[in-house]
Amino acid sequence: MKQIPKIPRKVILLNQDIKIVSANKYCNERHILGEADVNHNSIKLCSIYDKENVPFHKQRHALFHELTHFLFFVIGQSRHSRNEMFVDNLATAMEDLILKNNFDKTLK
Repeated sequence: MKQIPKIPRKVILLNQDIKIVSANKYCNERHILGEADVNHNSIKLCSIYDKENVPFHKQRHALFHELTHFLFFVIGQSRHSRNEMFVDNLATAMEDLILKNNFDKTLK
Protein backbone atom coordinates (compact mmCIF):
# COMPACT_ATOMS: atom_id res chain seq x y z
CA MET A 1 0.00 0.00 0.00
CA LYS A 2 1.34 3.42 -0.98
CA GLN A 3 1.89 5.85 1.88
CA ILE A 4 0.02 9.16 1.62
CA PRO A 5 2.55 12.01 1.67
CA LYS A 6 2.28 14.56 4.46
CA ILE A 7 3.85 17.89 5.24
CA PRO A 8 5.68 17.57 8.58
CA ARG A 9 4.39 19.55 11.56
CA LYS A 10 7.91 20.39 12.67
CA VAL A 11 11.39 20.45 11.17
CA ILE A 12 14.79 21.17 12.64
CA LEU A 13 17.12 23.41 10.67
CA LEU A 14 20.50 24.40 12.11
CA ASN A 15 19.34 23.59 15.64
CA GLN A 16 16.13 25.61 15.24
CA ASP A 17 12.79 23.87 15.85
CA ILE A 18 10.46 25.27 13.19
CA LYS A 19 6.74 24.64 13.55
CA ILE A 20 4.75 24.14 10.34
CA VAL A 21 1.19 25.40 10.63
CA SER A 22 -1.77 25.34 8.29
CA ALA A 23 -2.93 28.89 7.63
CA ASN A 24 -5.37 28.85 4.72
CA LYS A 25 -7.24 32.02 5.64
CA TYR A 26 -4.02 33.95 6.35
CA CYS A 27 -2.36 32.83 3.11
CA ASN A 28 -5.44 33.43 0.95
CA GLU A 29 -5.84 36.96 2.30
CA ARG A 30 -2.22 37.68 1.32
CA HIS A 31 -2.31 35.72 -1.97
CA ILE A 32 0.61 33.48 -0.97
CA LEU A 33 1.18 29.74 -0.55
CA GLY A 34 3.47 30.11 2.45
CA GLU A 35 5.32 32.47 4.74
CA ALA A 36 8.30 32.12 7.06
CA ASP A 37 8.00 33.79 10.46
CA VAL A 38 11.58 33.84 11.74
CA ASN A 39 10.56 35.73 14.89
CA HIS A 40 8.28 32.90 16.01
CA ASN A 41 10.12 29.96 14.39
CA SER A 42 7.13 28.97 12.32
CA ILE A 43 6.12 28.54 8.72
CA LYS A 44 2.56 29.13 7.60
CA LEU A 45 1.47 26.97 4.65
CA CYS A 46 -1.65 26.93 2.53
CA SER A 47 -3.38 23.67 1.57
CA ILE A 48 -6.45 25.36 0.08
CA TYR A 49 -5.99 28.38 -2.15
CA ASP A 50 -8.77 30.21 -3.96
CA LYS A 51 -11.17 27.42 -2.89
CA GLU A 52 -9.02 24.74 -4.56
CA ASN A 53 -6.79 22.11 -2.96
CA VAL A 54 -3.12 22.93 -3.36
CA PRO A 55 -1.39 19.84 -4.82
CA PHE A 56 1.06 18.18 -2.44
CA HIS A 57 4.07 18.89 -4.68
CA LYS A 58 3.28 22.64 -4.54
CA GLN A 59 2.88 22.55 -0.75
CA ARG A 60 6.19 20.71 -0.49
CA HIS A 61 7.89 23.29 -2.71
CA ALA A 62 6.42 26.13 -0.65
CA LEU A 63 7.89 24.45 2.44
CA PHE A 64 11.35 24.24 0.84
CA HIS A 65 11.04 27.87 -0.28
CA GLU A 66 10.18 29.07 3.23
CA LEU A 67 12.90 26.92 4.78
CA THR A 68 15.38 28.61 2.45
CA HIS A 69 14.28 31.98 3.88
CA PHE A 70 14.94 30.54 7.36
CA LEU A 71 18.32 29.21 6.31
CA PHE A 72 19.53 32.63 5.17
CA PHE A 73 18.25 34.24 8.35
CA VAL A 74 19.87 31.69 10.67
CA ILE A 75 23.27 31.92 8.95
CA GLY A 76 23.20 35.72 9.12
CA GLN A 77 22.56 36.31 5.43
CA SER A 78 19.05 37.75 5.63
CA ARG A 79 19.81 40.16 2.75
CA HIS A 80 19.68 37.14 0.41
CA SER A 81 16.30 36.24 1.83
CA ARG A 82 14.76 39.33 0.23
CA ASN A 83 15.61 38.11 -3.28
CA GLU A 84 12.59 35.88 -4.01
CA MET A 85 13.97 34.55 -7.31
CA PHE A 86 17.27 33.54 -5.69
CA VAL A 87 15.43 31.94 -2.75
CA ASP A 88 13.13 30.01 -5.08
CA ASN A 89 15.95 28.81 -7.32
CA LEU A 90 17.96 27.56 -4.35
CA ALA A 91 14.85 25.94 -2.83
CA THR A 92 14.18 24.15 -6.12
CA ALA A 93 17.76 22.87 -6.27
CA MET A 94 17.67 21.62 -2.65
CA GLU A 95 14.28 19.98 -3.14
CA ASP A 96 15.54 18.23 -6.27
CA LEU A 97 18.71 17.07 -4.50
CA ILE A 98 16.82 15.61 -1.55
CA LEU A 99 14.04 13.97 -3.55
CA LYS A 100 16.16 12.52 -6.34
CA ASN A 101 18.59 11.00 -3.86
CA ASN A 102 15.99 9.61 -1.45
CA PHE A 103 17.41 11.50 1.51
CA ASP A 104 13.99 11.47 3.14
CA LYS A 105 11.28 9.25 1.75
CA THR A 106 8.61 11.07 3.79
CA LEU A 107 8.85 14.07 1.44
CA LYS A 108 7.99 12.04 -1.67
